[in-house]
Amino acid sequence: MTDLKIAVIDVETPNGNNDSICSIGITVIENNNVTEEKYFLVNPETNFDYRCIKIHGISEKDVADAFTFPELWERIKVYFSGYLLAGHNFTFDLSCINKSLKKYNIDVSPSYYIDTYTIAKENVTNTNDYKLTTLCNTFNIELKNHHNSLDDCRATANLLKELMSKYEIDIDNYIKQYPFKGKTIKKSKRTYSDTTRSLQELQGILFGITCDGILSDDEIYAIQKWATNHKELKGNFPYDKIYSAIEDVLEDNIITEDERDYLFSLFNNILNPVESDNLTEEISLKGAIICLTGDFECMSKNDFEITLSSRGAIVKKNVVKDLNYLVVGNKGSQQWSQGNYGNKVKKAMQYNEKGCNIQIIPETDFLISIGY
Repeated sequence: MTDLKIAVIDVETPNGNNDSICSIGITVIENNNVTEEKYFLVNPETNFDYRCIKIHGISEKDVADAFTFPELWERIKVYFSGYLLAGHNFTFDLSCINKSLKKYNIDVSPSYYIDTYTIAKENVTNTNDYKLTTLCNTFNIELKNHHNSLDDCRATANLLKELMSKYEIDIDNYIKQYPFKGKTIKKSKRTYSDTTRSLQELQGILFGITCDGILSDDEIYAIQKWATNHKELKGNFPYDKIYSAIEDVLEDNIITEDERDYLFSLFNNILNPVESDNLTEEISLKGAIICLTGDFECMSKNDFEITLSSRGAIVKKNVVKDLNYLVVGNKGSQQWSQGNYGNKVKKAMQYNEKGCNIQIIPETDFLISIGY
C-alpha cells in the first residue's frame, strides 16, 4: 500500500454535543499489514444521552474507572505525530478529538489524514451510499459490531486496503491537513422545554430500535403505545408523522414486510436526515437559495456566507419554503436540540413533508459539488 505508518482511528461519543469521547479504537497499518491495535474506554466527565448509549452500548458505569481524556492523550499522542491518520467520514472523529483537546487546553501540532469515505465516493460506483456498513457489504469486509470503535477501525483499515488495491489509488492525492485549533469548549447552559425533551426521548427510542437493523412487531407496538401516551405532542414534527404512519400500518392489525420496511426507512430518515446520498446533482451556485447550519471546517459560517454570495448564491439566515440547499457543518453545534441536527434541519424536513424540495447536505459533499 505505502511505506507510511497509518493509524486508523474511530471514536464514539457520550452525547449529541460531540465535544467529548467515551471510547477510541486505533488500528495501525504498516507495509499493508496490521501491526498494532488499541482500544480504550474514556471517562468524558460529562453526561451520556440515552440515544448514544443505545448506539454503542457504553454508559456512565462502564467508564467510571476509565482514563479521562488528558490521561488517554498521554497514551495515544504518538499516533498524531509521525503517523498518517485515517478514518471513515473522518472529520467527525477529528472534530470530536479537537474539541476534547481544547476543553483540556492541550496544544497539538497539525496532523495529516486521509478519509476512506472521500476515497470511496470518488472511485466506487456500484453502491447506493458510502456508509461504512454499506461499503463493507460491497467489498465483503467483516464488521462484527458496528459502533464498537475498534471493530469500526478494523473494518475501515480493511476497506482502505481494498480501495488502494482495487482502484490503484495514489494516496498522496487524498492527504489533507487537520489543524487542531479552535475555541475552548464551554459547558452549555441551555435548557429545553418539556416538548423538546419528549421529542428527544422519542429520538432515543427510535435509535434504540433501529440500531440493530431489525424492526420487530413488538418494537412497532411499543412505539405506538408511547405515541398514544404522548398525544400532547400533537402538532409537532416528527411526532405527527410517526403517529400517523404507525396508525395506518396497524389499522388492520397486520404488519406486512413492505410496511415494516417503510417504517424502518421512515425512522432512519428522521434520525439521519443529513445523508450524503441526499445530493442528486452538481450544484450551480448562481441563483441557488442556500442556508447554513452548524459550525464549519472550511471557514467560519460568516466567511462561508460571504463566499457563497460572491459566487452568485442567495444566502438565507433561516430556512424558507423555496430553499434549494441546507448545508450542515461538519463540526455540528452544541445548540442542536436533536443531537446530530437542530431546528433548521427539522424545519427543512417539515417543509419537505409538505411538498418542498430542500436538499439537506453535509459540508464535505457540498464543497465537492461546487468544486471548492
